[in-house]
Amino acid sequence: MFPSTTTEIPVTPVISQYAATTIGIQCGPEAIKKFMTTLQESSNPALNGWMLEIVFFASLRNGGVTTVDDAAGNTLDKWSKASIVVSDGVPTLSTDHVVWIKPVKWNRGGYDAIMVCKRTQHVRMVQVTSAHTHTFRIDLFYMWLRNLSRSAESFEVKTLEIVFLVERKVLTDFKITKVDGEGKLVPFGWSHGEEKELVTRVGIKGLFEP
Repeated sequence: MFPSTTTEIPVTPVISQYAATTIGIQCGPEAIKKFMTTLQESSNPALNGWMLEIVFFASLRNGGVTTVDDAAGNTLDKWSKASIVVSDGVPTLSTDHVVWIKPVKWNRGGYDAIMVCKRTQHVRMVQVTSAHTHTFRIDLFYMWLRNLSRSAESFEVKTLEIVFLVERKVLTDFKITKVDGEGKLVPFGWSHGEEKELVTRVGIKGLFEP
């Protein structure tokens, strides 16, 4: 612990990505937001995006994630508190409860989180971003779905959601600028050429909001 130059409250610095992820998921989103107050004047898009992802997982583990459908913060949905499995592959999937998956590789691109409900045959793939624009690399989403279909945990996906989760202040202006891999999601009920329209865009509280 050491004194901040901008506040009298002692803060603990984030010393590595691994440490920040561990602290955030274990201690809750407020711990990460506390760290970010010391970096607000020197933050950058890459750091903010990474921290927003950690806040998302920390919220998921410590009470759940409330999503909004506009900048005013009108509640859209509540994703319930859940345990998180860290894996780049297809882990064991329970038929009794929802499983959230966090990839090991933080820089692999595409999705940042996957929710699987084997009982209802529902898959939700989430891209967390603090940017105003983002590309949609369908091939990366498809590869995981293909691996699922070839795994011992295979099941028919009846509902596929792909969600871009952004800070609510940029939700109104957020745009998907480029789509790669059109048509690959046809086996999962997505129409060729309509992928951008089928993506769900939702917001969450930003890093510097209480």
